[in-house]
Amino acid sequence: MMRGMRGNMSRQDNEPVEQKLTKRQIQKAATRKNILAKTRDLFIKEGLSGIKASAIAKQAGIGEGTIFAHFGDINALLSEVNQIETEVYLNKARKSIDENNSVEDNLLSYTFIIMSYYVESSGTLLRHTIFTLSRDHNNLEKLVIRSIKDYIDILRLGVASGELKADTDIKAYGDICYSVAISNIIAGLRFDKFDFEQRYKNVKHNLMVLLEGLRR
Repeated sequence: MMRGMRGNMSRQDNEPVEQKLTKRQIQKAATRKNILAKTRDLFIKEGLSGIKASAIAKQAGIGEGTIFAHFGDINALLSEVNQIETEVYLNKARKSIDENNSVEDNLLSYTFIIMSYYVESSGTLLRHTIFTLSRDHNNLEKLVIRSIKDYIDILRLGVASGELKADTDIKAYGDICYSVAISNIIAGLRFDKFDFEQRYKNVKHNLMVLLEGLRR
């Protein structure tokens, strides 16, 4: 009888205890989320020049001190906004991969979205946090790793559908696909304005040449 009771007590003790957030914790999380959202909106509307504590505080309906209490400084805030934007683009690009599409369509649609990241305001923010502030290198590394994995998955679908040779080294060629895209991206980032049309044209040509050698 006692053994049974101890067994039941042991199982109960091992069960995870759900931690309920306090009202203060919920409010703190909501305030942080609001600051991030208003900073992103302000950046899209006015660019980096519009990112000032006073402007963010006004948009968010809070005091300037609240911003620094949550993020420490404006650069840390921009870094976190950039991380959120990066995740949005990665997910958007990932969703463009469709097993019913040809490997060519998947490669081009995915690459188009990844490269468009550097054209829009989020790309400006990424360049600023990495090259000007020398921050977010871990975030950039995440972008690289995720993108290479996605290219590998695209090629894997191509092999599975019979479009590509069965012995295609998808890991090696996934790296190459990413290298083709990133080399053109880096070349474009040397200029104030990212020439998307020309850079994408170059990448598209190189990917098609690469793909031709992998077809059955």
